[in-house]
Amino acid sequence: MAHHSYVDESIRGNNYYLAEVVISPKDVGWVRSNISRKFRVNGRLLHMHQESMATRSRALFELMKIPFAVNIIRCDKTSSTLLARQASIHELAASQSMQSCKLLILEQISSNLFDRRILEAYARDPFTTFPEFRHMRCSEEPLLTIPDVMAWSFGRGGVWRSRVDSKVLNYTEISS
Repeated sequence: MAHHSYVDESIRGNNYYLAEVVISPKDVGWVRSNISRKFRVNGRLLHMHQESMATRSRALFELMKIPFAVNIIRCDKTSSTLLARQASIHELAASQSMQSCKLLILEQISSNLFDRRILEAYARDPFTTFPEFRHMRCSEEPLLTIPDVMAWSFGRGGVWRSRVDSKVLNYTEISS
């Protein structure tokens, strides 16, 4: 079934987590509206790294009511964050999920040029179908809040990870 994917990262010690949130195109509009309304802190969209534990907990509780699934890639960040991200983007681009993805939105960060090179190489392959992709800020695409929450919660471990386990479709471990 066709879907849209929204991707963000979280870093915990030597672990780099990339979360791909999969949402049905028929749900994108109302989920985006819901996120824009309910996931604001002091006028800005929520970002797990910056929030209090109480805000994080409330956000995760509300988020778990929304229909989506998540694929998590964990990469050992032994040498650099950039190498871990590149390995994770390669893994994402080659994943089965990309075969039915129609639109891929990645959080805009400093490694956009490296991401673009990797993704364009996959998009040029005549033997595969690859989605349209772009980098956006969370302020431009509220749905990027979902992979932020999922990557942070999964990476945090313990009770946070157990609260998101029901949404995880696939968990992959790789090394950079």
